[in-house]
Amino acid sequence: MKLYTPIFLILISPLFSCSEDSTTYPVGEDFIDHNISLKVIDSLSINASTFLLDSLITSSSNRILVGHVKDNNLGDITSKSFMSISASNYYLDNDATFDSIALVLYNDHYYYGDSTVVQTYHVHKVTKLIEPEEGVYLYNTSSFPYEENALGSLTFSPNPIKNDSLYIPLNNNFGKLIFDKIQDDDINNKDELEDYIKGLVVVPSTENSSQILGFTPNSSSGMRLYYTLKNNDDSENNNYQIDFSIGATNMQFNQIVSDRSNTDFALLLDNETNIPSDETNNFIAIQGGTGLSGRVEIPYLKNLLKLSEDGISLNGSLKMYPVKGSVTETNPLPDSLAVFLVDHKNRVLGNLTNLGGITVYATLNQNENEFDDATYYKLDVSAFVETILNSPTTLNYALMFQLHDYQKNTSQVLIENDPKSDNRIKIQVQYLNY
Repeated sequence: MKLYTPIFLILISPLFSCSEDSTTYPVGEDFIDHNISLKVIDSLSINASTFLLDSLITSSSNRILVGHVKDNNLGDITSKSFMSISASNYYLDNDATFDSIALVLYNDHYYYGDSTVVQTYHVHKVTKLIEPEEGVYLYNTSSFPYEENALGSLTFSPNPIKNDSLYIPLNNNFGKLIFDKIQDDDINNKDELEDYIKGLVVVPSTENSSQILGFTPNSSSGMRLYYTLKNNDDSENNNYQIDFSIGATNMQFNQIVSDRSNTDFALLLDNETNIPSDETNNFIAIQGGTGLSGRVEIPYLKNLLKLSEDGISLNGSLKMYPVKGSVTETNPLPDSLAVFLVDHKNRVLGNLTNLGGITVYATLNQNENEFDDATYYKLDVSAFVETILNSPTTLNYALMFQLHDYQKNTSQVLIENDPKSDNRIKIQVQYLNY
């Protein structure tokens, strides 16, 4: 795989081309030959690019994600959700009669895409036990085989804001089989249940679908078997059910597939490849679920030391503007972005912290003005600047930007970096010479 080396996106002097010198301050007779000056450097060169995080953990995320969205910028996304099921009770009275069976999913109010378009979900039987091949996790790239014919389907108009649920009716022959096996004592536990059903997968239709929805995998969601038990006292029919809840949280995961073949990000196949923003229409991409991550590198930061033999950085801040028109009602801007420190191979070293060692985030400033330039993310990079300047060696570190809980959503943020625009990514450093 060819490694794309980030290129300079702001055509300015490698060190800096402008700064604001404060007034020179004399400090007593002993310092008559010394001047103290404060420089504000706001034109350091920046390399901005997009790269791909490998294999996001999507098991134990406490969210079922199902849907399909077409996206001309970042590629089409399809999310299927795999789940094992089990029951706390495997008993049926001999007088019980089968009624119906369904998969019930409860909204957790997350959605991404167009909520006005009708959706169709298909439920299939998985043919191999859902469990990790190695370790304890399942990933967005994990997959298990399932039967071609669906157990059940549902076409519906989504309403993710309401406290509502989806009721997907399943094949009655399948339900009657499970019912009979429990009633005949052939199924008394989860292991015996897995002889007949190893798991379920919810698959979205990709035709005319344009939304991904979130559902909660708590005790309310799961497969539900309904039956009737005749009450001998009053001869009335009474309805009952057996709830097959979604099994252990690490046995439910979302397979999230992104087709970027017709986009500027088609060559992102591993986490060491960076695609500069000038090759992606002058923006960098951040997207949950797929691993698309924004990367900002400040290659000449250490050249600040050439300002003076004696000097110190006081603070630094980074400002980033969302691409105009990329924010919609169904894709709002998050209040903040998670920021990580990565090395030259995009290996995550940890969260970015401030000078006090506390984790910092890129926080959203969102105001309206006549110039439409008051919405931006601002990040305290003072500790990052100090780390680079004080290191005895050259640290090829960069900043990685992602959504919070990026393993459990598919939302996106596009950051502008047009070198001709005032809304390009900017860093400002205050440096004290003494």
